[in-house]
Amino acid sequence: MREKSSRGSTMRKPNCWSHGRVRSYRLRKPKPKGTAVVRIVRLDRLKVQGFIGAEHLPASVQGRKVTIAIPLADGTTKRLESTVAFVSPEVNPINKQRPVWAEIDNESLLLSPGMKAEMTILIGNASARTE
Repeated sequence: MREKSSRGSTMRKPNCWSHGRVRSYRLRKPKPKGTAVVRIVRLDRLKVQGFIGAEHLPASVQGRKVTIAIPLADGTTKRLESTVAFVSPEVNPINKQRPVWAEIDNESLLLSPGMKAEMTILIGNASARTE
């Protein structure tokens, strides 16, 4: 798919990317610089985000193996393996949780952003779960 920009150059959208949300603006009203008008979402690699209680995490879980279970529309569950890509150093003082995430390959485009998933972080003999 080719799109023409205002300067006459051509931009190409990869097949694995999708337009997320397009906001319409009237051309008569100028918008401030930096105002987002298009959001592009990468579909072939997705980020699975969750929150986990700080008491369940040892000092370093970044890089540990995770299992991600995603329920599909046909009633089956897709299970994928990955590693923890990020663990926030900050603990939320109200709910005592930390954000964590892992990235998964989605080359078949079977999964979509916004789907619910359960991520299990494998820690020695135990495991910690996020939803």
